[in-house]
Amino acid sequence: MTSPSWTLRANTTITTVLSLHGRYSCVWYTEPQSGASVGSDMSPTLSPNASDASDLSNRTGWCSSSWTMPLTPSTYSYVVVASPGETKQSAGSVIIERPENPSLGSGCPVDYVPEFSAVTCTCITSSLGSPPGVIGWSHDMSSSVLTLPNVTMSDNNTNFTCDVKWSSLTLHTSLNLRVSSPISTTPGDKESRSSSTLVIGLGVAGCVCVVMAAVGFYCFRKRRPGGQNDAPPDNGPQGADTAGASTGQTVPTTPGAELDESSEAGSEASEASEATIQDTASHISIKFE
Repeated sequence: MTSPSWTLRANTTITTVLSLHGRYSCVWYTEPQSGASVGSDMSPTLSPNASDASDLSNRTGWCSSSWTMPLTPSTYSYVVVASPGETKQSAGSVIIERPENPSLGSGCPVDYVPEFSAVTCTCITSSLGSPPGVIGWSHDMSSSVLTLPNVTMSDNNTNFTCDVKWSSLTLHTSLNLRVSSPISTTPGDKESRSSSTLVIGLGVAGCVCVVMAAVGFYCFRKRRPGGQNDAPPDNGPQGADTAGASTGQTVPTTPGAELDESSEAGSEASEASEATIQDTASHISIKFE
């Protein structure tokens, strides 16, 4: 009753029929009969020849016809009426069911696939309908399995469409292939990583040199000229200061005392500056990436 052209074909056998006027026909209707016919054969194949009206023997033969298959899901029953005699008999039935949407099945990637790898993706559906449709990939409807033996970056973001074709109806789903390139290990990349390591090493060495220079400068400033730090305390100026304080008179200081005071002030300033440098140096951190 069905064919690849999505039409219904009917054949009816005639066993005994005779028309004195040589008029024979077969007409098909849906059941229950609703008026308009769906197919007809106004020139059945009969034997003896139906055009020989002088031959009054019964004829035998067959009728055939075809019509477009309905697409509305249902069960369709048909009857055929043969003339002369208006004899009606069942011509069979057909079940019409639409197919279900296709989907991606086993092997189909859902994420990136490495370059130069193989991909095998199967397109599936829970029903091909009735009469059964055909499932396949749009570039090759002969198979529901997509096979890519060696994907490359040129295949990245390529859409492969799977179709279910059923009469004039086509249902789709698609696979968007995403390809990832392997990490390069060319000599240029190695040189780049070596250069980055060298820059980081020079930066660390520079920070160490700055800290050592600051510590050396601090130690140098702490040592006064002439070994003044090692000499015993000089009570002379202190006595003069004490005497001056007791008499209420200003006692002039010697040039050496001014030098000592100036050196002490400079040393205190150096210590404060050095403390800042040390504090800053203590917070230096090196981050390797």
